[in-house]
This record gives sequence, structure tokens and C-alpha cells, in this order.
Amino acid sequence: MSQSFSDIYVHIVFSTYGRVKCLSPSLAPQIWKYLAGICHVLNCPALEIGGTDDHVHILCKLSNDITVQDLVKKLKSSSSKWLKKNSPEILYFNWQRGYGAFSVSSSNKGIVASYINNQHHHHRAISFEEELITLLKKCNIEYDEKYLWD
Repeated sequence: MSQSFSDIYVHIVFSTYGRVKCLSPSLAPQIWKYLAGICHVLNCPALEIGGTDDHVHILCKLSNDITVQDLVKKLKSSSSKWLKKNSPEILYFNWQRGYGAFSVSSSNKGIVASYINNQHHHHRAISFEEELITLLKKCNIEYDEKYLWD
């Protein structure tokens, strides 16, 4: 085959370091927009980005030119630098070391986008920690909770 084709969607989740609640309602939309810009530059268009004051969810189409690991690394490093430069009140900001990445079928991308769009409502009932464990269990991903949080 002379061309490469893919239709791979990924739901990426990561938290602020220590789940510090520093992504205020005024700051969060700015960081979501910045993350969408990074996705665009990396040819991984974002379908939905959202979260709460301590974590982010990104649904994007994965480019043939980048691995999930490299995409997340660029998203976190660039946005961390942007936050430190543009939000002096969180000068010592960091994202957590790890991340979650979950495959999403084309037929389910609307459901996942809606889920991401409703994060504030969703997190009235459960914490980020509970949400991540639920996602891991739903995807049958083994984990040791002792090493889950930094």
C-alpha cells in the first residue's frame, strides 16, 4: 500500500501534580484552548477538551506521525511552560508524571466527547481518583494503587 490510513481516537487523562486544585474557572478554558492548539500543531485534532480544577481530559484523533507517549509529553511540557508564564499565581505548576490513555472507537467518540464536556456535573458525585480507577477497571487495566498517585 503506498499510503498510510488510520482512524484512531484516544481519550487522554492527566492531573495536576498532587491533584492541586489550581485550574480556576477563569484559567481552565484558556488552558483547554492552548492544549487544543498543541493538538492541532501536532496534527492530532482535538474533538473535545475539558476537565475540572485538578485534571484534564482530551479526546483527539491520533496522527500517524506521533506516539501517544510523545503526544502526551508535548502536551504536558508545553502547557506547563505556558501556565507558568501566563499565570504567576501558579508559578510552581506541574502536571502529574503519569497519564491515562484509552482507545475510543469512531462510533463512541460522541459519547466520550459528551462525557468530557460534562466534567463539572460528573465531579459533583465522584473525585478524580474515583473516576480514574473506574476508567482503569472499565478497560481491564491492571494497576497497583500504591503507585497510582504522585
